[in-house]
Order: sequence, then C-alpha cells, then structure tokens
Amino acid sequence: MKKISATRALVLGFGVSLLTVACTNDAAESTTAVVEMADKVDTRPMEVQKMEKALGVNEMKQAAGVSYDLNLIFGGTPRFVGTITQTTDMDKILLEQQESTEVFDGDMVHVATTGELNTKSARFNALTWPYFFSLPFKLDDPGTKLEAIENQTVGDIVYRRAKLTFAAGTGDAPDDWYILYFDAEDRLAGAAYIVTFGGKSAEEAVANAHAIQYHDYEQKDGVLFSRKWTFHNWNEEAGWTDQIGEAEVSNIEVLAELPADQFAIPEGAIATGAPQG
Repeated sequence: MKKISATRALVLGFGVSLLTVACTNDAAESTTAVVEMADKVDTRPMEVQKMEKALGVNEMKQAAGVSYDLNLIFGGTPRFVGTITQTTDMDKILLEQQESTEVFDGDMVHVATTGELNTKSARFNALTWPYFFSLPFKLDDPGTKLEAIENQTVGDIVYRRAKLTFAAGTGDAPDDWYILYFDAEDRLAGAAYIVTFGGKSAEEAVANAHAIQYHDYEQKDGVLFSRKWTFHNWNEEAGWTDQIGEAEVSNIEVLAELPADQFAIPEGAIATGAPQG
C-alpha cells in the first residue's frame, strides 16, 4: 500500500474543500468543509527515529532500488563475492556472482549456476545479506515491533539500544530478533541477532547468537551507508566479542528507477528456496 505523507494528505483535503465550495450554487449559502487529519503518531523508540533521520531513511524510501558490490568473508572463506540489486522494500532481489545468478521474485528464489546448487541455503543467502544492508531502512515494515531496552557498554563505549521483534506470521522466521545498537551520532552501530531459519528453536538460536557491526559510513545521494561490516560472537553480558567474519560494501548506487527486466529470471534457472511455514 502506497503511503501518503501528511503534506500530501493536507493538499488532498484542501482540494476536496475547494471543490465543495466551488459546487455551491447559492452564493448566500456558506459551505464549510472540515478537513480532518489523522496523522499517525510514531510510538517507536526515539533512538530509532533519530537514527532514521541521521541516515536519511526517508530519502532512501523515495528511490526505486539500490545496487552495490559485496565482498563477504567468513572464517577466511569467501561467502559472497558479487553484485546485489534490490528494490528498496526487498520485494525483488538480484544477486550476481561469477558462477551464479539468483533472483528473488517476492516468493521463490530462482538460481542459475554453473557450480553446485545448494537448495538448502539458497533462500537464506538470497535474503540474509540484502537484509543486513537494508536493516536501518526497514524498521517500520509491517509486523515489526520495537522497544527501547537498557544501554550497554561494549569495550569502553556506552550504546543506546532497542529490541526488534516480529509479529507472528511475519516473514520466514518470526521468532528471530535483533538488538540494535546506536552510537553517539545516532547511527546504527551494530545489531545482535539470532537465526531460527532452518528449523532451529529460539533457545538453540540464542545459544549461538551473533552480531554485525557497521563501520565507515559514507553519504550517497543524501543517504548514509555503511561500507564495512564485521561479524562477531555475541552475548548479553559482554556484547559482541570475537570477530568471525567481515564484509566490504562498494560501488553503491541509489537507483531512481529500475528497468522492467531488471529482475528477469535467467533461462534455465531452478526455482528453489520455498518460504518457510
């Protein structure tokens, strides 16, 4: 559903008001149109609202999509090296690597590869890395629930925090959660997370919790993007600890429009990665 801003709603209201007055035949009759504006009050934690303003989330939402190169390494082994193009709401995603092309069409993942096809991880890989890129811009998605939680000191830095959870039936893994960390400049400094995708229980996932840290923010077309990620083990007592992975994000392009065939499914692609549930 397309959102209408408060400004546009006011303009539409005035248009109705003027039309009502113009259609009144009796000049002596006074017609009053009452314009009621039911602005939605943002009740999310102030930390989240400040972060969205600092990063330019509204500017990002005006774009059709974004593309970027991602060089992702875990345990010294490349996990993803290629280019990702996605709509801003992640309803369509194109992932291009040297040996494979994957297209998420909003439902299924379609994979064309010259290498070995791993159907079990196709959906996880196609959605996880774009979500980490998009996390700061998706905190008002349907089904998201946010609450402020106590600050935490990691190293010698005190971070403000909020917890992101999901309503039942939201996405593939509604039992997942994220703990968001905000720095002194209101940017998203990192996020602890659990992964229940694949049938893990919440208890099993918490025992293997991790965190992503966002570094090296740079501005592109009025939006701040993190150019470097690091992945860590995480626990509630210490926060993020040992580093287990890293990623470089480069060649970011904010796209005003996308070609009609941007997310065309490659010939010979295999549909895999059905939604969970």
